[in-house]
Amino acid sequence: MGKRSKPLGLRNIHVNRNYALLLVTIFAAELGYGIVIPALQLYSIKILGASVRLVGLAIAAFPFTNTFLKIFGGSLADRHGRRLMIVIGLAISCLSPFLISLITVPWLVWLYIPLRALDGTGNSVIWPAANAMVTDMMGRKRRDAALGMLNLSFALGSGIGPAIGLYLMDWFGGVGGGGARWTFLSASMLIGLTALLSFLFMRETLRRQRREPRVSRGRSEAVHNWWRELGQALSALYKNKRLMALSLQGFINMFIVGINTSVLVIYADQVLRLQTYQIGYGFLFLSLSTILCVYPAGRYAERIGRKYLMILGMFLVSSATVMLPFTTRAGFYYTMMIMSGTGVALILPSWMSLSVENMPLRGRATVLGGVGTITSFGLVVGPLVASYLYEGVAPQAPFFFAGALITANALFITYVFRDHHERDRYKKSEYRLPYYIPKE
Repeated sequence: MGKRSKPLGLRNIHVNRNYALLLVTIFAAELGYGIVIPALQLYSIKILGASVRLVGLAIAAFPFTNTFLKIFGGSLADRHGRRLMIVIGLAISCLSPFLISLITVPWLVWLYIPLRALDGTGNSVIWPAANAMVTDMMGRKRRDAALGMLNLSFALGSGIGPAIGLYLMDWFGGVGGGGARWTFLSASMLIGLTALLSFLFMRETLRRQRREPRVSRGRSEAVHNWWRELGQALSALYKNKRLMALSLQGFINMFIVGINTSVLVIYADQVLRLQTYQIGYGFLFLSLSTILCVYPAGRYAERIGRKYLMILGMFLVSSATVMLPFTTRAGFYYTMMIMSGTGVALILPSWMSLSVENMPLRGRATVLGGVGTITSFGLVVGPLVASYLYEGVAPQAPFFFAGALITANALFITYVFRDHHERDRYKKSEYRLPYYIPKE
C-alpha cells in the first residue's frame, strides 16, 4: 500500500492565503459598515433635521433586507460558489455609502431608508458564503478556532469602524463642514477595493459534483429545482431542535445589539454630552477588549463549557447596558464599553461553534443563511423598539429594556439549553469537508 497523504490544513499555502484573504474581506466589509453608522446618525439629526425614529428606520432597513435575503444568499452560494457571492455582495454594498453622500437637502433624508436596505442586500450574501467557505477549508479540530478568528474579524471591523468614522468626520471638517460626506465616500472606496481584491485573489472552495451530460432543460425547471433544494435545507433547519434553540438565542442577542447601535451614539451625544472623539474611543475600547478575548474563547470554549461562556458573556453585556445610563464621566463610559466587548467575545465563538456543529453536511450555506435570517431579525426589531422608547418614554428606557431582555435570555440558556459534547458520536467523514479544491 502506498503512503497515505496527510490531510491539508492551515499549513497548506493555498488555505493560508484564502483564509487570510477571507478574514481581511470580512473585516473590511464590517469596517465600512461601522464607519457609516455614526456619521449617518449625527449628520441626519444635526444637519438634515431628521427625527430619532427616522434614523431608527434607516438603521433597521439594513438588517431588514439582510434578514430576509440571507437565506437566498446562502442558497446561491451553494449553487454558484462562495467567491462569486462574496464579490457580488461587496460590489452592491459599496454603492450605498456613495449614494448617501450625495444627499445634502433635508427633504431627501427619507432616501436613507432604501439606500440602507440596498446595503443590507449586498451584505446578505457575504456572511453565509464566508461561513461556508470556512467549513469547506477546515476540519472539525480547526473549525472552532477558525470561526473564532472569523468572528474576531467581524467584531474588530464593526467595533473599530465607528471610532474611525468619528475620527474621519472630525478630520474632514466636522459634521457640518463636509466631514460626514467624505466619511461616506471613504467607506464606499474601502468596500469597493475589497471587492476588487477578492475578485483577483480569492479561490473558490465549493466542491462541485461531477457534471452529468448536458440535457436541455427549461428555465422553469431550473427554478423549480432551486426552490426544492431551498425547501429541503429549510426543513432540515426547522426539524433540528438544537439549531432552532441557538437561532432563538441569536435573535435575542441581535435584538440587544440593534437597540444599542441605534441610540447609543445619539444618547452619548445628547444626554452624556461626550465629545465626538470620546464617543469614538468608547467603540475603540469595545473592539480592543473583543480582540483580546474572542480568540481564547473560541479556542478553549469546548474545554471550559460553551454554555457557561455564553452565560458569563450575557451577564457582562447586561450589566454594562443597565449601568450605562448612570454614566457621568468618560472613564465610566469606557469601562462599560470594555465590559460589553468582553461579553460579546465570550458569546460569539461558542454560539457559532454549536451552530455549525449541528449543521447538516449538504446545503450548509443555505442552512447558515436560514440561521442568519432568524438571528438578524433581532437587528430589525431592535432599532425600531429603541427609537420608540427613546422618544416616547425616556432616553434611558432602551438600555433598561435591553438589560432585562438579555438577563431573561441568560436564564433561558441556563435552565433550558444543555451544552452538548457529542464529538465521539460524529463520524469524522461527516464533518470534514475538503480543505481546498485545486483547479482541475
